[in-house]
Amino acid sequence: MVKKKSLSVSPLGATIILVLLSIIVGAFAISIGESFIEENAEFTRSGAEEVRAGCSAVSLEVTKVSGITVACIKKNKNIVDISLDNGPDIDLSDLHIKLLGSQSVKNFQTSLKEPLKKADGIRLILPYDGIGEVQQVKITPKVIVSNSLVFCKDKALILDNLQYC
Repeated sequence: MVKKKSLSVSPLGATIILVLLSIIVGAFAISIGESFIEENAEFTRSGAEEVRAGCSAVSLEVTKVSGITVACIKKNKNIVDISLDNGPDIDLSDLHIKLLGSQSVKNFQTSLKEPLKKADGIRLILPYDGIGEVQQVKITPKVIVSNSLVFCKDKALILDNLQYC
């Protein structure tokens, strides 16, 4: 009778093989996850850079005629009258305006029918009933970046001490 040799692995050998196999599979999964996270982080980083670039192109100013700003309060009509000039680099999609009064705050969305084109101007007539004396006007431009409307808060115009006209 011929004795056959059996192919068997000792329990210690089996444990070592399973541990090595687990390490190899884990390393593979980590490398795939790492590349996935890097791709998404780049996408997020480039989106933030696009927003900064879009907002850095904003150049919104109060119109000046003979060195005098065209922004004043018409007290007899309870309105703030402001003329603005957009810079030459980017169209503005909209404006958010906040009137700070001695008694309360009033917010406006201008809802421009069409974007304020590069190097174009606009006149804003803002009623201020119910907020008391106007103390400050803050105008925050909005632009479209990557099909999203973005507030450019760092480019906001803040007008204090408006004169009566």
